[in-house]
Amino acid sequence: MSDSCVFLTALKSSLTHAVDVRWVRETGSTNDDLKLWAHKRGFDKPVLLTADYQTAGRGTRGRVWRNVRQSLIFSVGLPFTVALRARAPGLLSIAAAMGAAGALSRAAMRKVFVKWPNDVWAEGGKVGGILLESVQDDEGRSSLIIGIGLNLEVESGGTTSSGWPIRAPAFL
Repeated sequence: MSDSCVFLTALKSSLTHAVDVRWVRETGSTNDDLKLWAHKRGFDKPVLLTADYQTAGRGTRGRVWRNVRQSLIFSVGLPFTVALRARAPGLLSIAAAMGAAGALSRAAMRKVFVKWPNDVWAEGGKVGGILLESVQDDEGRSSLIIGIGLNLEVESGGTTSSGWPIRAPAFL
């Protein structure tokens, strides 16, 4: 059984709510794939899409998500409920980043931080990022897409477009 299949099986068995979990070997962008889905019909329940590899991953403000040797990349599509829309949009991105950093900190028993507002930071460098996008379908239903990318293996000496070091901590 491939590593991807083992991961997917473990993920599905650990989820406590009804989540439609999907995997593709390669895609342009998991966020873009879920945006297309949401444009057509919105989400009735959460959908998680993960891929082994993205060819057109991106971050905020159109920045390119630099493909690293190995990464954990996924997007979650959610119905954009009244309760979610009542929150300031910037807070949702921060909440997603804090959730990712908190989960990693607990799983690895190491300090993982949020670098304002949507970067995941550990061991003195960027280890991941969060991208939130909203979409509306033809019937007016709104959806929220949360993309998360975490570096598992990178070439040493890499930097972001802002000059920050790119890291892939061994504990990930």
